[in-house]
Amino acid sequence: DYLELRHCGLMELISQRNSALGKLQADSLRLNHELAFIQQARACLEEDALEDPELVKIMSKVVAEKKAALPALYWNVLASSEEIRRFFSQSPSANVGDISAALQSLQQLSHTLVAHKQSGAVTPLKLEPLLETLAHNQSGGYLLRRMALSLRELERGNQLLEGIDPQRLCPRNQASTRAHRLRNVLDKVWGPKVQQALAQSRRQRQSLADSLEQMNGLLDSPPASFTHWRHHYFGQDGVESRMERALERHVSLWQELLGACGLMPGKP
Repeated sequence: DYLELRHCGLMELISQRNSALGKLQADSLRLNHELAFIQQARACLEEDALEDPELVKIMSKVVAEKKAALPALYWNVLASSEEIRRFFSQSPSANVGDISAALQSLQQLSHTLVAHKQSGAVTPLKLEPLLETLAHNQSGGYLLRRMALSLRELERGNQLLEGIDPQRLCPRNQASTRAHRLRNVLDKVWGPKVQQALAQSRRQRQSLADSLEQMNGLLDSPPASFTHWRHHYFGQDGVESRMERALERHVSLWQELLGACGLMPGKP
């Protein structure tokens, strides 16, 4: 049967897959190998290049099985590859370069695989440059770690603000020296630095969440561990949602405290 496949140009592909290197190839290369095999095998069947009816039957079955297995291969490239593992490393010493470029690569990678799956195409994909970017930039893990740290500090800040006595801060509705100092913190630290940094990280986290959502759609039933991990950060009661609630509370506390003193932002 193997020799008979020389008429289809499949002998080289099969030999590559069964070689020592072929058995250890990266997920992206394995995906392209399977796509190339399906494409070539279909052409072989359509051209009636095989004479043995039994071999034709076997080949048709193999093509169908490989086509059905493609979603798992897409998943391996996007969610289980070594490059993705490095991208989401939360080690404090992780290398964080151009966050925007890394997020764009992840977004393009997820979009390419989802679109390829939906189209039913079997043409090989050029994924290596995108994966290379992710392998050398741990922005994913950095953003997740920073999100958790931001939540912790916002909750800590809320506790400090909640501990301030409004009557002592603004006796008889008059701003005290401490109240003016708080206004300076708001104007010189919170507004131009903290708030801008939070706004930028929010956009970056949204891009990350969108890519994870696409990743989740590659399989009809994603692994429970992945679902739990994604919901921990971006679920209804995940870190992202808790952070947004903490931020809303933080802004409200500033308004309550400074408003009682006539020091609301925008007022002299």
